[in-house]
Amino acid sequence: MTDRVTKPRQRRKKETTLKQENKIAPAKLQALPDISAQKDQDCATDRKDSLMSTPRSSDPNDVGSPGKDVILRIRSQYRLPMSYQPSMADAYDNVFIAHFVALNSGIRSYQAQTPWIALLPGLQQKAQTPALKLSIRAAAMAFYARVHGDAPVLVDSYRWYTRSLENQRKALSRLSRNAVPSDEECLAPIILGLYEVYAGTTPSTVFQHLNAAASILAMKGPRNCSSEEAFPLFLIIRVSEAHKAVVFNKPSVFATPEWMTLPFLLTPKNAHMHLVDIILSIPECIRLTGTDATLSGFFSNPLPPIDDLTPVRERTKELLDQLNKWAERHPHLCTIFPASQVITTEDMTTPIDLSAPKPQAAALKLPDTFVASATAAFKAAHLVLTLLLAKVSPAGPAADSEIAVSDLTARAVADAKDILEVSTYVESTHPVGFNFLRCVFPLVIAAILSPLAEDRKAARSMLDRWGAERGLGGLCGSWVGV
Repeated sequence: MTDRVTKPRQRRKKETTLKQENKIAPAKLQALPDISAQKDQDCATDRKDSLMSTPRSSDPNDVGSPGKDVILRIRSQYRLPMSYQPSMADAYDNVFIAHFVALNSGIRSYQAQTPWIALLPGLQQKAQTPALKLSIRAAAMAFYARVHGDAPVLVDSYRWYTRSLENQRKALSRLSRNAVPSDEECLAPIILGLYEVYAGTTPSTVFQHLNAAASILAMKGPRNCSSEEAFPLFLIIRVSEAHKAVVFNKPSVFATPEWMTLPFLLTPKNAHMHLVDIILSIPECIRLTGTDATLSGFFSNPLPPIDDLTPVRERTKELLDQLNKWAERHPHLCTIFPASQVITTEDMTTPIDLSAPKPQAAALKLPDTFVASATAAFKAAHLVLTLLLAKVSPAGPAADSEIAVSDLTARAVADAKDILEVSTYVESTHPVGFNFLRCVFPLVIAAILSPLAEDRKAARSMLDRWGAERGLGGLCGSWVGV
């Protein structure tokens, strides 16, 4: 009994089960793939691909290691270009600026004089102030985007605009009141204003930049604006200030006697500048009535109480007489249907015969767009002064007046229709360029002051169309909101 207890007999059933499991296990092992061998094969393949795509070290003592193998495998997933690719920023700058210059060039001179806009490519590369360099890039990109409908370029231009604006603010904060600003500091806000003309970020930003440019230029003084470098900038600001002064009915600093004469000591005035003289004098004439409202507010409301309107009438007649004499002297600049080009003397006063074998040395080639913009500006000034004379003239059958109010109103209607006709011509022939921009001001005058409601509606519709389809939303939207 004891032997049986201490040495129990093994069970047959358990032994049979173990033998069956031992028989099945080798079969399973044979059916499973060799994982270690497959892993070694994959590593060898990856290492081979990595070594083929990554140059080997020239050091003979550089022996491969597991860490380096991992690095090679990571590098194989991020392969750099095989050839060197330089930055294309300068090339794109040249393309955008050349496009901007080509489509905005206006007057062509036979003399060896370069217009200011043709200097932009060189200024963009040699500018000392970052604000000017970045503003030229932003404005050229915005103009290209509007002309060709390229939204990504317009979005990217805003980045350079904000950087230029930031640098311009820093430069102005460092500028003392007694300092004379440089030409680059005067040009930067002008270019920023051009950017807003095409981009139109906010309705009032265009005028903010123009006001800044005028203030900086005023710090230079009238004598300093007669230099060869500053004079073209002065002419740009002078024209924009004349337009802005009339619409806002706010006399400009450039309408003072010293600013009317001193900048032109070295370069005499041409026909266009004489016309700008008259336009600059209109706000001062309207202010003689004692009103400080805008142009729209003045003509849409009754006159403020004033005892004697004789000074206003006499000054208005004087300006109208100057304007009519200007038209008689320059009939080639007052035509509704301009020729393709007009060759004149350098002061734009005397036309030159085109049949001559060789034009004179001191001659200007005026394109039809410039003639159209000059005609529209003349008609706009004539419209404002005519309605002003009608407003301050006594009405009624017993009124002692040289010209009846009804006749003045009829003349104003004709001026408004001429502005619409010239604007339609420019829109259908040359819908881009600085001369096209100058046609916005006369169209705004027609939209505000035209005696006929249908003409006001047509002018407003054309402004909306120019803003939506011609890329002038910033400028047209700013004028319409005044």
